[in-house]
Formats: sequence, structure tokens, C-alpha cells
Amino acid sequence: MALRNRLSGMGYVGYPARIFLEISMYGTEETYEKNRVHLHKWYSHLRAYLPEFYDKDSKRDVYNQKIAPLLDDVCEQIEAARTMYSPNFEGVHTWSDDERLFQVAMDGIFERLDVITAITKVIDKEKMEDMEMVV
Repeated sequence: MALRNRLSGMGYVGYPARIFLEISMYGTEETYEKNRVHLHKWYSHLRAYLPEFYDKDSKRDVYNQKIAPLLDDVCEQIEAARTMYSPNFEGVHTWSDDERLFQVAMDGIFERLDVITAITKVIDKEKMEDMEMVV
């Protein structure tokens, strides 16, 4: 409850609040798997929210041509990371090239989601409908 009040006090509600929360939580968990779940939830919230937000005649093409392909790329990267993951990565002193590649994949997913979040200004406290889309 305190977290919800803190998010709404910052001006975030609905999906922007959920997205902000997942961004904030990523990297704070003690396992790769829990951190991967935050990335997937961030992706899922963007995938759910942005088509609805851009469902206006003047914005639909922007979504379809610029944003949807970026989300599709993230989806592929999330699936690749899911298949790369091994529970062995969670142990102490288990460093391997596979674990390094998994970390690189996770970093790439984070960066892609961050770009989409920045382009769409979903948590920028600006009214997106008043902004011109620049990609």
C-alpha cells in the first residue's frame, strides 16, 4: 500500500505507475530469474498500454510503423533469454561463458525497453497526446 501511495504521489497511476515500478525493481532482486520477470512485466505493460494509447487516427500509424516493431524485437529477445537461462547461473562461483551471454541478453532487453519507454514518454509526466512523436 505504501508503494502505491508513493507512486501516485509522484504522479504515476495506472500503467505508467506499473511500468515505473518494474523499471525501479529491475536489478534489485537476488536472482537472474526474478530480474528477468521484471523485464517481462515491463514489456507486457508496454505491449498492453501503448496500442490503446495510440488508438487514435493520427497516432495509429506511428505505433504500427515505429513502436510495434521495437516491441516485436523485445519479444524475440525475451524468448531468447528465457531459453538461455539455466538455474546453474544462480549459484555462487558458477561464472561461465553461457552466464555472461545471458547477462548480455538481459542488458539488451533492458536497453530496448528503455528506448521504447523514452520514445513513447510513457513515464515522463508529459501528456503524450500533446507531444509530437520523434523516432
